[in-house]
Amino acid sequence: MSHPLATLMLMTPDQRADRAAARQYSLITRWQALACGLSARQINRRVVCGRWIAVAPGVYRVPSAPVTWQQRALAACLAGPPGTVASHLTAAAIHELADVPATPTRQPTDAVESGW
Repeated sequence: MSHPLATLMLMTPDQRADRAAARQYSLITRWQALACGLSARQINRRVVCGRWIAVAPGVYRVPSAPVTWQQRALAACLAGPPGTVASHLTAAAIHELADVPATPTRQPTDAVESGW
């Protein structure tokens, strides 16, 4: 059996990025993608061609993944400054201490409307 670090080093940047996203409801941040070995140009190309969808500033979603409330909550945390966490009802729902928070009936439809 090989060492986990050796396994990561044998992976391509795309494989490392896919692995990172798979652990985060199919989300990856720009910084995580860069750490996986992708260049800024490669990241932008993935967004332009539809391989990734920008869901918040510096946060991308794999389009084949279903959109869930957990994914939206994590995207908000990943888009925030370091240390951003879910709180109140969202945190309680994540830990199954409360029902899933209600989602707004209307959400911004594009980057301009959402403010980014």
